[in-house]
Amino acid sequence: MVVLRVSADDLVGIRFALSPIGETIAALQILAGRRRPVELRPWREYGRAVYAGLCRRDPTVAAIAELVATTSWLPDFICAPPPDLRTTVTRELTRIAGTPDARARHDLEVSSGGRPLGEGLAGSGVAERVAGSLLSVWSELVEPMWPRLQAIAEQDVLYRTGLLTAHGWSGALSGMNLGVRWLTSDRLEIAGISGPDRELDGAGLTLVPCTLGGRWLATAPPEACALIYPARGAGRLWGGGRAATDGADRLIGQTRAALLRALDQPSTTTLLSRRLGLSTGGVGDHLAVLYDAGAVTKTRDGRSVLYRRTPLGDALVEPGAAE
Repeated sequence: MVVLRVSADDLVGIRFALSPIGETIAALQILAGRRRPVELRPWREYGRAVYAGLCRRDPTVAAIAELVATTSWLPDFICAPPPDLRTTVTRELTRIAGTPDARARHDLEVSSGGRPLGEGLAGSGVAERVAGSLLSVWSELVEPMWPRLQAIAEQDVLYRTGLLTAHGWSGALSGMNLGVRWLTSDRLEIAGISGPDRELDGAGLTLVPCTLGGRWLATAPPEACALIYPARGAGRLWGGGRAATDGADRLIGQTRAALLRALDQPSTTTLLSRRLGLSTGGVGDHLAVLYDAGAVTKTRDGRSVLYRRTPLGDALVEPGAAE
């Protein structure tokens, strides 16, 4: 476990961000054999052939995958805290490529724990090679799925922002199921992550949902610290829970049943359309029908309209939920 020492200023500075490279690293971890929840196993089937081809063509991809799947601490220069919710893969790769050789080699040696590094991670210019290889993995494996992955991550942020509004950061962090608990008023324990204890010292903490089950602490002392954590509802992308809701598919149609399943947490029309690969107009029409039937509610949140399942909607897609 890791213990973070936080101040009142650190709590004020907590924010959410997204990381395309974080998703790329999590994808490599799954494909290289790192254990993940059963609902994410389809990712291996989805990416197995492409991943094998990438490893054959590029020894750096194979070396990175082996390292991130076996280490207890990811290299800091690869997994630095992302800045915000608009983080782009270009921005992250530019930062990785610009890492000085000495810093990159140091981070890789710390991450390997003294084990030999793969062929692709040896020699000079390693940061630029890593950036180029991660770009290939992103382009061929992750980018085709990114609109849906991004929608799931943003939906997670909406859910957790609601917890923040209701309880404040100190209360919300304990209720987010992130493996986080307060030891004292200024010490935060993060279970399941190894590494040295940290003092945020005013840098704040960034929370980064990862749809592919990634979980690690990213640091760039003294400027930033980020907790990458598994996003809620990621298994739905691969059809998790589908067998139990075939009845809803037959009763109200596959699209409306899929929308109800995706509303296991509040969401907007735009996020639902990206997550399910449907047109925004079509999603809006189906939501209107579900709203009229009493299966969903809607509330305005600023300029957005958030949809939520009602107990009737729960009962349709989660048999027994309303008992």
